[in-house]
Amino acid sequence: EATPAPAPTAAQPPSAEATPARAPTAAQAPALAPLPEADRPEVDIDVTPSGDVHTGDALRATITVTAKTGDEVHLTPAPDVAPFEIAGQITSRHERAARAGMRRTVITVPLVALKPGDVTLGPLRLDVLTAAGVAGTVQTRAVPIHVAALTTGEVAPKPPSDPVSLMEPNPRFWWGLGVASLLLALAVAAVIWRRRRAQRPAPAAPPPSPAEVALAELRSLRQTLPRMLAEGRAERWTDELSDTLRRYLGARCGFDALERTTHEIARYLRDAPALAVPAGEVVGFLRRCDLVKFADAPLSEAEGAGLLDEAERVVVASRASRPPAPSAPPPRGPDATGSTASPPDAPPEGTRTAPSERSPLTASTPEVGS
Repeated sequence: EATPAPAPTAAQPPSAEATPARAPTAAQAPALAPLPEADRPEVDIDVTPSGDVHTGDALRATITVTAKTGDEVHLTPAPDVAPFEIAGQITSRHERAARAGMRRTVITVPLVALKPGDVTLGPLRLDVLTAAGVAGTVQTRAVPIHVAALTTGEVAPKPPSDPVSLMEPNPRFWWGLGVASLLLALAVAAVIWRRRRAQRPAPAAPPPSPAEVALAELRSLRQTLPRMLAEGRAERWTDELSDTLRRYLGARCGFDALERTTHEIARYLRDAPALAVPAGEVVGFLRRCDLVKFADAPLSEAEGAGLLDEAERVVVASRASRPPAPSAPPPRGPDATGSTASPPDAPPEGTRTAPSERSPLTASTPEVGS
């Protein structure tokens, strides 16, 4: 609702701020006669934009009234702006005029164009009340405006067309879905593979070779030699030494040497040239051990150390050679002469050999096959 701006006084200049114009009601605004020529103010109207205007565009009509100081000017209530429509609030403001004793009133009317074609805005009526109490009306000039339509009519419209499907194939979606599925499958497979690899037991270390086992046992026997001799268990120590070399020979040559006599081992080694150690040395070592085990031959610590050195030499010398192919061990039983094989150096149980001036362990040993 428009409200008039207060008239400026001598102590207060006219305000330049825009205030809504207050239109009189139907009871307060009776039909007025045109204002006398002497009291009429100067009225001008301007419409912007002034160029191309299309239906739906917003316009602004600016009415400028230059009247005597003290005159009140208002736009008539419910102004007729057809074929336009008012699109907002009508505002009014007062300004000091250039001439003394005059005041300028600026009324702004927002409009919207609805009808295309060559149309006219106005004339618009203004109600004026002079300072002398004379009331009347003045009018603006009519403003011609060309409003262009956004769409033009067609004499022969096209017939209705067939419906068009809005669904379009999108291969990128399926390609993306396939790539994502492949990446997910690879990730799951990688996780499963890592878990199985983490749960897989570490490969077991290879078992020690027969030579490594024999050398470890010989080192242990070397440490126990003084204690076993001091305890009078030379036979037990010699038996363990003999079994150590027998186990090595059996594993090295592929036969059960622990269950064979020295004579049977001698015959077997005679047919095993790949041992890389003279068979006579091995048989001589075993027979010297048999003298201590079966004949209670005396054994000193130096002689025991010599037996250990000899056993280590046999193991070290033979471990680098290629083992022979496994073959059947020599038969146990009557030999070629019809006699049963037995330890040739072992005397009957319960008998002792006559002592000699030198130790039996240093006596000469016959060669194999002699």
